[in-house]
Amino acid sequence: MNALRAIFLPALLLMACSLLRAQPAVESVEALQRAAWQQISLKYPEVAIEEIQQFYLEYAPDLLKEWNRFCLDRPSEAILFLQRMLDKYLAIERLKEINPQEYQRQLELQKLESRIRILAREVQVVAEKFEGKKATEEPGLYWELGLRKQELRRLLDQSFEESQQHQQIEINRLEAEMKMLKQRFQERSANREMILQERFRVLTGLDWSWEEP
Repeated sequence: MNALRAIFLPALLLMACSLLRAQPAVESVEALQRAAWQQISLKYPEVAIEEIQQFYLEYAPDLLKEWNRFCLDRPSEAILFLQRMLDKYLAIERLKEINPQEYQRQLELQKLESRIRILAREVQVVAEKFEGKKATEEPGLYWELGLRKQELRRLLDQSFEESQQHQQIEINRLEAEMKMLKQRFQERSANREMILQERFRVLTGLDWSWEEP
């Protein structure tokens, strides 16, 4: 069965990709997406597709739109893009049990980075409309562009500060760990003779001390 799947699924995706050239765009994109999700579902049966979709709808909706664009414009790369989305989702979900605090941080980070990407595209769109014009000619566009730039800068500042804070926390943790390792090293050096005697006794069953006859 696995061998049949390995043969069937790539063929299914190729057929879906060919539909992009043979049928209307909406229908062919839907066919490709169904094939891609089916491949993911068969490869990771323990993962609920609805949960992945809900995750991205809530925390990074722009990536779902980006995947739609891949399906329409670059269908041969669509499954790879979806695989990267799945890998990100699984990496974050693994944190839920082992590190709940980092899990929550990652969720907020995904939201923030999604907002940054969305706003960056909006800035590009408005900038293209304003290109070649003066503020006096298009005051509305001029102020809209300025406001969106300011908001994007604010979000970039926020992302940078949160990254710095996280790295500082990690540095503090590593420094504390290094301090503990140094302390253990010093204690071990101070107890060198006792440690060697104990190893000798465990290995031989004899005392370390020895006197010449």
